[in-house]
Amino acid sequence: MRISLLIIIIFVLLSAHWGNQNPPREKNPPPQPAKPETGVYTDKELSVYLKDRTLTIIWAGSGVSSSLDIPPPCFEKSPSSLKNSAVRTVRENGALRLYENRTVYDIHLAPRPRVTAVYPDPGCGGDKIIVDKHKNTLYLYKKGRLAKVCSVSTGIRPEYTPEGEFRVVNKLSFPHGSTGGRYGPRWLGIAVPYHSDLRSSTPDPRSPIGVKYGLHGTNEPGSIGAFASGGCVRLKNEDIEAIYELVEIGTPVEIIR
Repeated sequence: MRISLLIIIIFVLLSAHWGNQNPPREKNPPPQPAKPETGVYTDKELSVYLKDRTLTIIWAGSGVSSSLDIPPPCFEKSPSSLKNSAVRTVRENGALRLYENRTVYDIHLAPRPRVTAVYPDPGCGGDKIIVDKHKNTLYLYKKGRLAKVCSVSTGIRPEYTPEGEFRVVNKLSFPHGSTGGRYGPRWLGIAVPYHSDLRSSTPDPRSPIGVKYGLHGTNEPGSIGAFASGGCVRLKNEDIEAIYELVEIGTPVEIIR
């Protein structure tokens, strides 16, 4: 009897020891909560939500929803006047305008949503010119609204066309052939302070008075869209003529890359 009891005790002890050798089973990790959608706009007709890069539009009357992918912001350098980088939206004339960081997306809503234009946020409600050297594109805004987009040519070297925030300080109309066509029919001079004029090792007095740098036409239309200028911003002659009529002296000019 004693031997049987002793055997039972030894068996129990060994079973407990062997059981401790087995690693404890891992519990299933708790499910991660899905990233919530952010409501970016709502009115009595529709609601708009943004999750990652997907915009979802739900129509209130029918409950029908449509989605589209929004490209990442491509104008991320913000001027001093652009303080708020939060996503915001405005609905106007059946379209939606979405602002994210420095980028504006024009979105056509019906019958299916689609992005119709992407451009930089001017960060103001007034007139402004933005020149994007990376895309060699000029954007003209009137009262904060995009009015014209033009292909341009900028400096053959990155430092040739200055970057920063400047202003139009003079407007010149050139009679046909008076400059040999080099500057086209119109000139909009921009005042560039000495510290932004990287073409000169010493201060150039032409730079801050709008004589060294400007927006102008060209007798080389094939150069438009390329890095080909000595520092000015070249436009097609018909584009500089159109812009000349819309731009006043004092208009801000921002050049970005």
